[in-house]
Amino acid sequence: MKNRTEEKERLWKEVFGKKRPYEESEHIQKTLKDNQEALDQLNTILHKQNQEIYQQNQMELEQLEKDIQQDYGRNAFREVQKTTNEIDFIEIKEELNEKVPGQKEALTKLVQAIRRPFLQKQDGIQNIIVLAGPKGVGKRESLVTLLDILKEKSVFLSNRYSELDLSRYQDGSNEQVFLQDLYQANEERGSFLVVEKVEEADSYYIRRMEEYITNGSIQLNKRYVLKEGVLVENQSGLVKESVDHLNATKKYLVFITDLSLKKFLELWKPEVQAKMVDCIEYQSLSSEVLKQVLEQYSQEIQEQAQINLGLSLTFSEESKEYMLAHYKQKEGKTGLKQWISIFRKKLEDMALQQELKEKKATIEVKEKQLVVKMDELETVVYEPVNEQEALEQIEKSFETIIGLEEVKEKIRSYQALFLAQKRREEQGLPVKPISMHMLFMGNPGTGKTMIARLLAQYLKNIGLLQEGQLVEVTRSDLVAKYVGQTAPLTKSVIQKAKGGVLFIDEAYSLYRGEQDSFGLEAIDTIVKSMEDNRGDLVVILAGYEKEMEEFLTANTGLASRFPNQFHFQDYQPEELEKIAVLEAKKQGYRWDKKVQKELVKYFMSVDTSGNGRFARNLVEKAIVNQATRLLKEKDAVVDELVLADFSLK
Repeated sequence: MKNRTEEKERLWKEVFGKKRPYEESEHIQKTLKDNQEALDQLNTILHKQNQEIYQQNQMELEQLEKDIQQDYGRNAFREVQKTTNEIDFIEIKEELNEKVPGQKEALTKLVQAIRRPFLQKQDGIQNIIVLAGPKGVGKRESLVTLLDILKEKSVFLSNRYSELDLSRYQDGSNEQVFLQDLYQANEERGSFLVVEKVEEADSYYIRRMEEYITNGSIQLNKRYVLKEGVLVENQSGLVKESVDHLNATKKYLVFITDLSLKKFLELWKPEVQAKMVDCIEYQSLSSEVLKQVLEQYSQEIQEQAQINLGLSLTFSEESKEYMLAHYKQKEGKTGLKQWISIFRKKLEDMALQQELKEKKATIEVKEKQLVVKMDELETVVYEPVNEQEALEQIEKSFETIIGLEEVKEKIRSYQALFLAQKRREEQGLPVKPISMHMLFMGNPGTGKTMIARLLAQYLKNIGLLQEGQLVEVTRSDLVAKYVGQTAPLTKSVIQKAKGGVLFIDEAYSLYRGEQDSFGLEAIDTIVKSMEDNRGDLVVILAGYEKEMEEFLTANTGLASRFPNQFHFQDYQPEELEKIAVLEAKKQGYRWDKKVQKELVKYFMSVDTSGNGRFARNLVEKAIVNQATRLLKEKDAVVDELVLADFSLK
């Protein structure tokens, strides 16, 4: 048997010259395994070599950048500019005027401000430009449009600009964020740094910007390092390369503000004002320019309707006149542009509600309303405030308020003034600002909060406030326990009250003498916010007569900011009885004339300090007493309070 097997093996090898199939399979698998291991080793070697090459290139690139910075300054790769002889600034100005109408003088000055550094080369900040004036007159629009033109004509390589919103920084705890943002803004590509909302910033950061402008750098009070391109405070002790100051870069520094130029400059020291050479004040837009703007916006929404909805949209001439008459004039172009978002939403909603047949829509005026008509569907886009209804509403509210006749008459006297000013503003006529801030002086429980809530809603109804909410606070809501926390806390409360009324009860408690730095900080913050949010915030200070008079001396000019003073007299006994009747009626109770007479006598005999709460509390106790009596008197009238329920003795 063995010899036979050996013979077969010999013959196989002679015929085929190789191993058996199963042996061949094992051989192939072993070879493949060896090759794969070799391949893996080769890949590992190549990967390691690539990593070493990459790291070496990175090190060489970083060293090259350091060498360039040392030899030529950090901003060696800033925007490439043409020489002044290669730029046609007249052509640039004409093109800018075509695209941004109505500000010819301001745009001429803006182009001159851009041109100035071309005539006088310098390191650091190239030029400081201030764009001041009302909202919606084209300040930012003109700058952005000009940058587009300058890029198109290859004056600058990019139309990008970095931004710094100073309203983000409200106290010293935000300093690191401020420095990080400023560093990042300096390092971003583009030749312009736009700074906004200086008027809403803490004064500390205005002083830091003054240092930046005056010295060309900001000295850092702590040790900072760069970590992955971000400026961070060093926590690990000594470092090889720390950052101890931020240098101003070769950018244009552009301030944009809704303040008047005069008020903006008052925020800065004289030496900084002197460096602001190109100060440009934009004017309110004329009616002709506003018509052009509205026409442009109308075409924009027509194009959007066609592209997004396949809808042919037309405007009647009457509808355009209506929009010009009813937009928020103080918002300028922004007020007009709000029509676009209104129309867009209405059209989308209507298109979703039905299958369109004719694919047509029109904007028309119907019964003093602006409406959209689409097939058989009609939707109101805008309905003006009905001033008569607003007046009737406040009169109805007055009917439910007991006493306070002097206060009511004073509020009525303001109504005509408010409405007249509102109409002038809507028609674009000059309007002298009205201070709506008020003092409510009187004992507790005399209706101050109730009147404040009524006023907030009324001012909203006639369009003088956006929201009409009442935010009621005391000292504890405004004054913090630790240094540096009061201003942010007060500002957060004011932010909640914007568009409505901030009602500060016992306001005199904010001032506890000249040593009360926290209270004075809260007062200063409130006064500044009143100025910054004029027309969008009403502040009412409430408290006792004598204490409020002393409080007005806490801040220079505080009294002049509250010209509207209301004196809330104590309620008379008859008025207290009527308040009690109203409270009982709300809860479904009543009493007879005998009880009425006894209650008046009772209010005359006790010291209530004219407090309406005293009368309401008396009713609450009577309701509890009546419940006990009803358990004993099965046949008693459930909704009637008798004299015994009041326990007057």
